[in-house]
Amino acid sequence: MTASKLAGIILPFALLLLGMAAYIYKSIMWPKVMKIGSGPIHVSCVGDSITFGQGVFMHRKQWSYQAFLSGLLGEKYTFFNYGLSNRTLLPVGNDHYFSEKIGRTAWNTRADILIFMLGTNDSKLILWDEARFEKEYMDVIEHYQQMGCFKQIYIMIPPKVFDDRPGKKGCNTWIIEKNIAPVIRRVAEACAVELIDLYTLTSCHREWFPDKLHPNKDGNRAIAEEIAKHMQSNDIARPV
Repeated sequence: MTASKLAGIILPFALLLLGMAAYIYKSIMWPKVMKIGSGPIHVSCVGDSITFGQGVFMHRKQWSYQAFLSGLLGEKYTFFNYGLSNRTLLPVGNDHYFSEKIGRTAWNTRADILIFMLGTNDSKLILWDEARFEKEYMDVIEHYQQMGCFKQIYIMIPPKVFDDRPGKKGCNTWIIEKNIAPVIRRVAEACAVELIDLYTLTSCHREWFPDKLHPNKDGNRAIAEEIAKHMQSNDIARPV
């Protein structure tokens, strides 16, 4: 086979792969809101790549924690996934969640229930600022409370990160455990909203995180089961 014929075969294949990679990157970094279910009780899920379902990207409709929640709680619910990968609560750099289009939509979302989880990407040493993080977190939850539409608000301590050498630019599980978790506990108490501790839930389950950061199918199922326990204790969230 001549070089020109070989190039004629390889080039279209390489372009196809590049196109697929660009599509996947765009779908992860700037996704559309994913809707699961069609029930009258609307649940807004606001968060980063863990909320988005990056660890089960090709099967988000079936294996995201929202998908498992839909199966656990029944047909009364509609879940809206406002997850955005690599985004922070802290308004620093170019990755501020609420500076993005989908984040601005989430800021104004009106629903019956809010499930909120940001903080994993804020745990990077180059970004971390405890006082500012606490203020931003408090302001966001107070904003949602003042909207007056949410009957239940759940704020979640992020899962454990299993990268033991994150450096300055990696998500840092020590900061999540020692700093972020206490901040979220204080916000939950100050704002009188319900706390869900995913750090404790996941801390002994490295097998749920193949890439050390994002939960797989089993991890998302476990997260959904934990959330469902809290939701089922409230009248609005009784299963069908």
